[in-house]
Amino acid sequence: MIEKALFIIKPDGWNQREQIKIDISNHFELLETRLLQFCPDLLAKLYPSDVGQPHYSALIEYMLETQCELGIIEGDSAVLRFYELAGKFSNPKECAKDTLRYTYGKGLDTTTNGLYIVKNAIHRAKSRKELEYELDLFKIEGIIQ
Repeated sequence: MIEKALFIIKPDGWNQREQIKIDISNHFELLETRLLQFCPDLLAKLYPSDVGQPHYSALIEYMLETQCELGIIEGDSAVLRFYELAGKFSNPKECAKDTLRYTYGKGLDTTTNGLYIVKNAIHRAKSRKELEYELDLFKIEGIIQ
């Protein structure tokens, strides 16, 4: 079944974003990308289960370090296949060696202010339900159509 999926290249992937997009386009049709400057409010909506967790302030600081790049892809079983291509785990070093997170993620690192965070280069939805929530969020915010 042909479906769409969404990704976000995070700050630690920023300098390698062109290669990341090439890697993605080797597996999927890249429909659109756009630069995205997050704000704390939008991040709280994107990561609602992280709000209030001990790592949340580090997550916010990390995601605000640079611009990010949001992309929409399309392909056969795109949600599941992109989840597998990106990497199933938060920590890049726990992901399979042929995944985007393993290849481009920094792993455990610190933010500019010294907070510890796992940097994994790319955001992806874990499920169709999560993807639909994210697509709706970015549509409501006027970031995508």
